[in-house]
Amino acid sequence: MVLSVDEELEPALRDSKGGRLFNIFQNDKSSILIANHQLYTDWIYMWTIAKLQRLDGNVKIILKASLQKIPIFGWGMEFLEFIFLKRNWDKDQNTLISSMNRIKTKMYPTLLILFPEGTTLSLDGRKKSLEYSEKNNLKDFKYLLHPRSTGLFFCLTQLRESIDYVYDLTFGFPGIDPKQFKWPEDFYSLKNMFGSRIYPKSISVHIRRFHVSTIPSDKGAFTEWLNQRYEEKDQLLTQFYTNGHFTPHKKSKNSISVPPMSPFEIFSELAVMWSIFFSAVYIIKHFML
Repeated sequence: MVLSVDEELEPALRDSKGGRLFNIFQNDKSSILIANHQLYTDWIYMWTIAKLQRLDGNVKIILKASLQKIPIFGWGMEFLEFIFLKRNWDKDQNTLISSMNRIKTKMYPTLLILFPEGTTLSLDGRKKSLEYSEKNNLKDFKYLLHPRSTGLFFCLTQLRESIDYVYDLTFGFPGIDPKQFKWPEDFYSLKNMFGSRIYPKSISVHIRRFHVSTIPSDKGAFTEWLNQRYEEKDQLLTQFYTNGHFTPHKKSKNSISVPPMSPFEIFSELAVMWSIFFSAVYIIKHFML
């Protein structure tokens, strides 16, 4: 993993301990994290970044409700208090209200993760995004879908007094030819990664942060603000898929490479879910058969 940051976050990387621990996110207050969504495994990478700051036990992720039905792992995500939305505001509003209230009353800080695009980048999603941009006279993106502002705006409004920053993460995956661009999901699908060992050999992440005082509290102004941030993210991705990196990380002071401690490190990220899996197997075998 190659992490790069804006200038104001450079001290967090300069003071890192061997690339394993740093302090980009606040560890004494809750924060909101947003990111572009290119692969189904993006949430694991965000969780890993939280782990590098000893905040992996503080993560809450907003996901589409269909993922809650995945056997075993859906139960694990539910026990971890992940937030499942049905993409219907009338049905989702009460879920978000109760979830935000839990975050505000917790004794320890929470990292709330959202993907404003709502789904992974794909050909079908790009077509719908293009139709939306043409209908609303918006600039079309090359590497992104247009973000949905309603859910993020609601969460930010509910947590505005409890947080200082919104962190914006932009993921880039090397190995994709920009002249013949295909969606990262075509290369690095779950089937390819776990069945054919076709997976990104490294992951590049650029991190920016925005103080809540600089983010509009009016819904219309916030939607425009979010669209502007995504225009900037699309420019970052254009640079990445042209040059292969967000910054010249070998020379820059605002970038750091983070190697895995071992080939099995990923299993620690999923330890709770694996525990639930084996517990479920034991219960079914000894009490239900």
